[in-house]
Amino acid sequence: MWRDEIRQLKPTLQDSRVRLLSNTFSAHKKILNERFREMFKASENPKKLGLVKGEVFGVLEEEDIESYARKIKSPWLVENLQYRVELIDRKGRLAKVEKRTWLKALEPGLQTYPHEIRADGRTERIEVSPGKKLAEEQKLGGVDVVQVFDPPFALNESREVVLKFNWVDAFRNEVEYLVHFVRFPQQGKTRIEVVFPKERPYKRCEVYKGGVAGEVSVLRGGLELEKKKPEEGVAEDGRPMLRWEIENPPHRERYRLVWEW
Repeated sequence: MWRDEIRQLKPTLQDSRVRLLSNTFSAHKKILNERFREMFKASENPKKLGLVKGEVFGVLEEEDIESYARKIKSPWLVENLQYRVELIDRKGRLAKVEKRTWLKALEPGLQTYPHEIRADGRTERIEVSPGKKLAEEQKLGGVDVVQVFDPPFALNESREVVLKFNWVDAFRNEVEYLVHFVRFPQQGKTRIEVVFPKERPYKRCEVYKGGVAGEVSVLRGGLELEKKKPEEGVAEDGRPMLRWEIENPPHRERYRLVWEW
């Protein structure tokens, strides 16, 4: 399908161009198959058709996320994740964050795990457990933190990993949002919770998916409205809370919980 384009290149460049085009097609095939699976779940693809071998249509097999993670040589598989943000004051000046991740090592001897913290405002009092954190590295729009484990993970070992920190002046606008990026392949549930002050609950909320990294506008960058809505709830102490949960989120998908308050 790319024969004419390849012939125009020097012989020394042809192999690299073929690899690039093949990788591009593989990425598009994955997107198409994800759409075919969504259609099957919505009863719009009853025969469960999809691209199964190269360009051949056939019956899609059940997704094996761990096999996919090993195929792409991901060091980690996320088995579950809980992400909780508590907005302490009505002006959004202080938020307490706790992220619990259940990790499975797909390589022996893994000793470090990277955390990316992205938001407006400042990040303070970063804590990790178990283990310790290396020096924090300031990046555009946030902070990178590396968690170090002692002892290292054994092959196929699972552990719960906790990240806690404070966000200062991160949620000061009338319309705000929280972004979650599926950085490593994940099976199981991702749960996102936002707890609001009693004196300033949310008014409206939605969840979007897609977008691009670094996009700071609330509703730009190719966002698509997620069908599954957030659930309204109440925290243990009676504060209003939003909870949104998804099973087996696609690798490298980006979700954005948006609220007006």
